[in-house]
Amino acid sequence: MIRYLLKTTEEYRLDSLDDVVNFRTWLYRDGASQNYDINSFGYVEKSIKEGKDVIDTYYVVKVSKKFDDEKDPMIFNDGITYLKHDSECGIDGDKNEEE
Repeated sequence: MIRYLLKTTEEYRLDSLDDVVNFRTWLYRDGASQNYDINSFGYVEKSIKEGKDVIDTYYVVKVSKKFDDEKDPMIFNDGITYLKHDSECGIDGDKNEEE
C-alpha cells in the first residue's frame, strides 16, 4: 500500500509571546529543510486563574503543515514518528549548543 502524507494539524503549548514568535520563525526554516509549507499559523492566549485573579498565562499554537499535493502526490511516506518529549531541544527546536 502506498501512502502519501498530505497535511497535518498540530497544537503546541508555549509559555510566552516571544516563544510563539521564535517558534513561528523556526517552523518556516524547518519547513524549508523538511519539505513542508505552513498553511496556517495561529495562537490563543490562555489564562490560569485563582478565583478572579489571573496568576499565569500561556499560549496555545495551532499549525497546519502541507507536505504534498492531493491531486498529484510526489513524496511516498512510510511512517511518521511522534516525540512526546525531547529534553535536549530548546524552544527553537534546535539541539542545545552547550553540549
